[in-house]
Amino acid sequence: MRFCGNYYQRVDQKGRTSVPAEYRSKLEASEIKTLFIAPALNCLEIYPESDWEEFVRSIEKLSTMRKEVEEVMLSYISPAFPAQWDSSGRILLPQNLRELVKIDKDKEVVIVGMGHKFQIWDKGEWEKAFNEARSRYDHNRNLLSGEVS
Repeated sequence: MRFCGNYYQRVDQKGRTSVPAEYRSKLEASEIKTLFIAPALNCLEIYPESDWEEFVRSIEKLSTMRKEVEEVMLSYISPAFPAQWDSSGRILLPQNLRELVKIDKDKEVVIVGMGHKFQIWDKGEWEKAFNEARSRYDHNRNLLSGEVS
């Protein structure tokens, strides 16, 4: 299952936002009911349960003696929150996770498809990150061209 596209939504007063209908359709077709919400640096990352489990297993295979592994587990995996969408297609974005990435209630967010996961960004933060990424597009494409077949 792959997610793509950008969707503009709002976070309501209860801290909920809508999962785009296109994403819900894909999830429902795969019989996925639970999503995992994890805090990246500037956004929330949303994984279907099966992809989240695969990601966690890949981290658990690494040596926990490495400080970097322990830090990823502590800062990314441990605060992750399981969520299910309600009958209106909304998921609750926990307050502690919203605070980590500066997503406020009653504000506009951008839901961004990122292949096997999607992200939820504060609109202003997403615009900055997107413009920075676009400014390096040619450089990054050329850098990666030898690695991607």
